[in-house]
Amino acid sequence: MAVSKIAVRKTAEFLLYFVTLMVYMGIASLFGFDLSGFESNWAVLVYLLVLNILACVTVNYALSLWSKRNKRRS
Repeated sequence: MAVSKIAVRKTAEFLLYFVTLMVYMGIASLFGFDLSGFESNWAVLVYLLVLNILACVTVNYALSLWSKRNKRRS
């Protein structure tokens, strides 16, 4: 069974994004920010937007380092 490199990369990207988002949500909850603590929907939207931006930047950086490492190895 052959799996394409694109499928592997997209799967790794999704899993890394999900784990990174959960880590950032855990860090935010340590500082007192929790989804149940917000009173307005706008606050929840901004909270999730900020976490999404942080997770996307982190994942893109990690994947670029991984790609650079793989190019150097081969």
